Amino acid sequence: MFLSKGGLYFKVREHQLLSIMETRRDKMKRWMLGLLAVLFSATLATAQQQPPTPAPPPRGEMPQIVAFDNDGLLGDHIHIFGNTPDLGKWGNSISSMVILAGRWEFFDEEKFQGTKVELGPGVYVHVKDHGIKDNSISSIRLVGSPPMAR
Repeated sequence: MFLSKGGLYFKVREHQLLSIMETRRDKMKRWMLGLLAVLFSATLATAQQQPPTPAPPPRGEMPQIVAFDNDGLLGDHIHIFGNTPDLGKWGNSISSMVILAGRWEFFDEEKFQGTKVELGPGVYVHVKDHGIKDNSISSIRLVGSPPMAR
């Protein structure tokens, strides 16, 4: 209608413009939701990947653990080189670790008492994935080490 009387023409035209804008807004929403779904899927897939298994340390290395107070090898850390019957302030605070060399026993009580788990060289991003409760290690004992190089 082309009647301008009472603004009928302008109301029809305004309605058409609003319809076009809503259509474009709906297309933009669908596009954004699709993009978010792709980004979420990519992030989830990346987060679920396990870190590569490290090569065993060369013979002759000193037995050593680097323990962290947060999952994912984050936070404060401590280096452990031998038997530790009492971890002091580190007792019940280890969440992840890297065993560089040696075979170690981990206990949930001081003085090598309580539940025991034995682990060797490797990267342990979450100790709970390897039979140890998070923040439960209270003492650590070295049970085997490679021969020292001369």
